[in-house]
Amino acid sequence: MATRLRVSLFLTFFSVLAFGVLVAGTAFAQGTTGTLKGQIVDQADSPLGGVKLTVTGDNLQGQRDGVTSDDGGFLFIALPPGQYRMVVEKEGFKTIIRDNLVVALGRTVTLKLVMELPEVGETVEVIDTRPVVDTESTIQSETLNHDFLKDLPTARSFQDVVQLLPGVTGGGNPNINGGAATSNQYYLDGATTTDPVTGTFSMNFNFDAIEDLEVITAGYDARYNQGLGGTINIVTKSGGNTFEGDFSFYARTSRLQGDGNEYVSLRPSDSLRLEANASLGGPIVKDRLWFYLSYRFLRTRNLPGGRSDIGRDFAQFPLVPRLWTSHYILAKLTAQPFARNKFTLSFRADPTKIENINQSIFTVPDAEQLWRQGGFSVNLSHEARLGGRAVLDTTVFYNYSSIFVEPMLWGDCTERDEIGRCTTETDDQGRDLQSPRLTSTNRGLTHGSWGNYNYNRRHRFEVSSNLRVSIDRALGSHTLDVGVLVSPIWSAFDFGYVGNTLIQKNPVDKNGDGIIEGPEEVSDLDSYENVGRFVIVNEDRQIQRGMLFNAYVQDTWSPTRGLTINAGVRYLRARLENNIRDVIIDSHALSWGAGIAWDPFRDGKTSIALNFAQVADPGLLELSGQLNQDTFNFEYYPWDDEQQRWSEQSSRASTPASSISHPDFVVARTNEFFGAVRREIARDMRAEVQFVYRRFHNLWEDDEVNVLWNEPGDDQVGFRNGTADNVYRLRTPQDVNRTYFGLTLLVRKQLSDNFSLLGSYTFSRFTANSSARNQNDRPGTSGDYDNPTQRYVEDGLGGFDRPHVVKLSATYNNPAVWKIAENFTMGYSLGGAFEFASGTPLNRLSYNHWRQGYTNYLFKRGTEERLPAYLDFDLKAALALSIAGTKIDIIVQMFNVLNSLEVTGASEAAVFDGDALEYGNGSPVYATPVFYQRPRRFEVGVRFSF
Repeated sequence: MATRLRVSLFLTFFSVLAFGVLVAGTAFAQGTTGTLKGQIVDQADSPLGGVKLTVTGDNLQGQRDGVTSDDGGFLFIALPPGQYRMVVEKEGFKTIIRDNLVVALGRTVTLKLVMELPEVGETVEVIDTRPVVDTESTIQSETLNHDFLKDLPTARSFQDVVQLLPGVTGGGNPNINGGAATSNQYYLDGATTTDPVTGTFSMNFNFDAIEDLEVITAGYDARYNQGLGGTINIVTKSGGNTFEGDFSFYARTSRLQGDGNEYVSLRPSDSLRLEANASLGGPIVKDRLWFYLSYRFLRTRNLPGGRSDIGRDFAQFPLVPRLWTSHYILAKLTAQPFARNKFTLSFRADPTKIENINQSIFTVPDAEQLWRQGGFSVNLSHEARLGGRAVLDTTVFYNYSSIFVEPMLWGDCTERDEIGRCTTETDDQGRDLQSPRLTSTNRGLTHGSWGNYNYNRRHRFEVSSNLRVSIDRALGSHTLDVGVLVSPIWSAFDFGYVGNTLIQKNPVDKNGDGIIEGPEEVSDLDSYENVGRFVIVNEDRQIQRGMLFNAYVQDTWSPTRGLTINAGVRYLRARLENNIRDVIIDSHALSWGAGIAWDPFRDGKTSIALNFAQVADPGLLELSGQLNQDTFNFEYYPWDDEQQRWSEQSSRASTPASSISHPDFVVARTNEFFGAVRREIARDMRAEVQFVYRRFHNLWEDDEVNVLWNEPGDDQVGFRNGTADNVYRLRTPQDVNRTYFGLTLLVRKQLSDNFSLLGSYTFSRFTANSSARNQNDRPGTSGDYDNPTQRYVEDGLGGFDRPHVVKLSATYNNPAVWKIAENFTMGYSLGGAFEFASGTPLNRLSYNHWRQGYTNYLFKRGTEERLPAYLDFDLKAALALSIAGTKIDIIVQMFNVLNSLEVTGASEAAVFDGDALEYGNGSPVYATPVFYQRPRRFEVGVRFSF
């Protein structure tokens, strides 16, 4: 009777809460923990109730106690990622000690333990095998922990290690299973860090601070937020009851780089990279208050090799190196004043300065740019364990990021206005800091002050709450998750020109041969002739605002042992404004996910999983910004060659908002199917076969609606509104779509016997009819859907289609091979990362006179040539010295061991006015290599830890 009453009260509470969630229209915080569950039975396979369980671990900050129910079941939820020890005790039975229980981020570890009667007295049995198949999971994901990451050869960033996983291609903002680089979701310690404007990552921090990194690539359920790509979820380390420190230094230089400079016509590159890291964590008050501090310093100096010769006099105008300086800071306090309440306060910052970012053969040093970026975030979270079967997480989070680009001459400015613009007239060397930009329209040098500045600031504030409750004896067992979140987002953008003036000059053809070349012509800046003077009169600031809401309900139901059903629904709401407070996007969306996982042998070693899901993307500020009413206005004064002065007559030019809104927005969505068969094939090793199918539709587009194209589609014959301007219409048309399918074979071995491995082969195809020419997929970047005569050829292979991809990462760590003395041992570690991938498609493009560039397809997208296959092999080796409890690693990393130097980019320009485009020597321009794989390079380092 009491049990039925409790279930009835809970279901009533849940119904009220779920209704409130859906009405409020909010979202949630990403998970930061894992689960340990199972059953205790005797030798006759009868359930044992009343068994005492104690779970301890370095990351737990204390211990968890539990008692099995009448059916022998036990459950520990909200366990921080890490390695655990569980002691199982019951009077009259042998005590079981289960070591090496690895609980990973987002994973459920399921055990079945058999308690035996003692023969003589009470004994202890130690079992060290670990479950490697999550029999309840219906998602496609992998979790990489710090033990695996620290021994791999990587660029020491979370963006880099994500590339180790199947289905992931591209760069720092990756393409995941057909998703765009701008459609991923990023989380740090349970809070959203996705850039609210572009949908890209918005923060950096010390790589050594990562505890677990989870990448979800398909099989979404309702717990995960919007995003048509993948989800990258990071949990950072926390202090424990013992002090732990980690200090390291790394250096890389082009002097240790392999041969590859035959691809550079003028000079080899010259680079130096220095990195220093420090982490320290431990108790302030044991069992109550802990701290963790992490810092990374990064300094690079890079002078790129030249790829062309424009006649620049390098003695007079030398190239200047790009200098990158970063400071990544993470501070974390964890308090547990009461046994069932934990508070965490963290602060993160990543200020970065990049000098001379232009690095162009056409740019002289005084015209270089200074780039300052970075920001900070503050995260306050509270975890309350409500009894042994409920956890309530609440998070308050604020994230700020900015980019400020200014003339390099402003770097030492002594007086600035409220947004950072330099107001000083000259510097201490007498150089004019407020001079106008000087530029040329043909083959000459850009000189004078760089000329314009822009200041981007992005803000995200969110409050979220997530309740997880476990219920037994309700037609099986249930784990219910209910989450809500509200998130105001806003951005500010300032843009202008130094002195609000732009002067245009061209070099003079002194020898009259019709060609501007040679140092005597290109480098004689005083001889450039005036062409035009632009006086800028535009508004220099715009602010966009938005509000995101999300709410979800998710049930993980186990009606019987070996069978799990996951089902959930979420509601998303986005209200996004342009810079004059017009509501551009006011979207509502319901999406869902449903999956089933079956362990046919009920041995915890096999899983057959299926999942169907629909993921919605309600939009970003970049989309509402397409309809900003920010006009760029200027007055143009031509040069009067006879009077040798600027004309007094000016023409006023105004560029009005060039976008309009389609009235019938539909929320962009992905419908996906995911299936997997998982099996433990050896100790601590599993194999998987995975299949993913994703269909993207109603994607955001901005089709051009004003130009009347000629029959070939390479020039205009008129304009609908009578004005020679492009007018773009923001839409979500039904016929804009992409399709991706992938079949993956995967092998994963957890770290044991000093060895770990992650290997995969993926066969996939990706087709698209809009955007996706390259890794990005945002409106306004590709020109697709802007030229109706090109529609039939825009449907084809996407720009990041790689049919065959093989990835293999492995580590071997044996820290104590040789004993030198009583407290002195030596060992080593090895790590390798291998990738082979098909080359991406090339498009044959012809010249478009209206667009003044090569934008027209000659054939269907991606159906002709491809780049060569890509091969990369990296190694890492370390000599480990252990002295009296401390460890010193001497590290060598080697990237691109085979020095393969594959072509990674080539020209797609093929035809001009019907004729094949050729160089002066008669060789075709099409498919000429533009970018190559970086040559073999080395990095050395030393690491001290305790």
